[in-house]
Amino acid sequence: MEGSKESKEVMWMASVFAALGHPRRVEIVRALARWSDSPSDLARRLGCSWTTIAKHLKVLQAAGLVERSEAEYGPGYSYALSGKAFEWMQQCVGLLQR
Repeated sequence: MEGSKESKEVMWMASVFAALGHPRRVEIVRALARWSDSPSDLARRLGCSWTTIAKHLKVLQAAGLVERSEAEYGPGYSYALSGKAFEWMQQCVGLLQR
């Protein structure tokens, strides 16, 4: 199975599910499904520290679930769900149904 298309899909699924394996990261994904936001605004909305949000955003970004861009207004960055995030999650579910 090593190197096969199936093994790559399994590894990809594992990385996505690992990224979603923490309740705070699921909260972040749910929040970003509604609006893009800065880490500090997300922290305020979700009632946790900026450093906690930043740590979890880094994991979600590495898995390709969120994207960082320049903030529209003022300095800093804004995060949003990746354009592929929903598609990837649907693919994961589809692969599990095989």
